[in-house]
Amino acid sequence: MSELAHRQLSDLAEVSGGAIQLLEVEHDEKGLTTFTVSLDTSGIATSEPGIRVRARERFEIMVGTSFPYLHPDVYVTHRRWAGTPHVQWGRVLCLYAAPSVEWNPADGMRGLIARLNLWLQRAAAGELDPAGQPLHPPVA
Repeated sequence: MSELAHRQLSDLAEVSGGAIQLLEVEHDEKGLTTFTVSLDTSGIATSEPGIRVRARERFEIMVGTSFPYLHPDVYVTHRRWAGTPHVQWGRVLCLYAAPSVEWNPADGMRGLIARLNLWLQRAAAGELDPAGQPLHPPVA
């Protein structure tokens, strides 16, 4: 279990005024920890080409034993966004085009939640692939 990730998420939830709720923590025999969180997304504006975001959205954050040196993976608990750019296999959110460059271990879970919020804002606006920016490499 990632004690560091658990402590960081718990601290974020405690000071968020309800915007972040840590709902469940599960561990497996390989050391993978899955945190189920609910985020207040009521302030995110949506436009026609973007995804529809409900007032609260639930995510599964999977943290491996190499945290914080390797970024966690983020999954949605539904398939409403399947087919959207940067949603792989119907549920996996691709938050980083180049994780080795964009993920900062020092930011930990705070940085991950901030990046997830930015992803949600861009996805809701239909701006995950802005003009002039490099495209995400294909998934093998």
